[in-house]
Amino acid sequence: MIKDIYVVYTHGTGWFSKSIEVVEELGDLIKGSSNGTNFIPTHVGLVDNGLFQEAITSGFVGENIKRYSPENIRIYKLTITDDALIKAGDAKFKELLGTDYSPHALLCGAAYMLFGKEIPGIPGQNDCSGDITEVLRAFGFDIAGDVPSADISPDYQMGIVDKIGVLTPLADVVV
Repeated sequence: MIKDIYVVYTHGTGWFSKSIEVVEELGDLIKGSSNGTNFIPTHVGLVDNGLFQEAITSGFVGENIKRYSPENIRIYKLTITDDALIKAGDAKFKELLGTDYSPHALLCGAAYMLFGKEIPGIPGQNDCSGDITEVLRAFGFDIAGDVPSADISPDYQMGIVDKIGVLTPLADVVV
C-alpha cells in the first residue's frame, strides 16, 4: 500500500504569529542556522485521508485549509509505503483528534529553540508542531531523533521535512 500525506506550514499576520516568528528568527540567529527555506512558519497542520487537521486553541481539530492564503503556506508531500507504519500513523492521527492544545508546549519549543534547554512537556498536551511531530514519527519519519515533540517548533520541523518531502502546490492537495 502507498499513502501520501501533506504537511502544511503557514505563517500569519496577527500578533500571536508575529510573536512566534520573532522567537523562531531569534533562535535561528543564536544557533547560526535556519530551516534553509527562506520561509519562517509559525504554524503547521497535516492533510491525511483528505482531512486537514491542526492543533489550535480549541485542540487538535479539523479545519479548512482554504482559510490560509496560498502565499502564506508551504506544503510538503510525504509518501509512506510500509503497511505497519501506515496503520501506526493513522492510529496516532486519530488518537490526537480532540486532544488539548497546550500553551506550555509553546514555552518548551521556545526554550529549546533559543537555549537548547528541554522543559518537560505535559503528557497528552502539545501544540501544533508537537502534534504533527507525533504523527510523523508514527508514520516512520525521523523528526529530530529523540528530541521531545513539545520542543519541536514549526521552523525546526520544516527544516527536517524540507529534506525528506516534496514541495507541493496547494492545487495538488486533495481536501
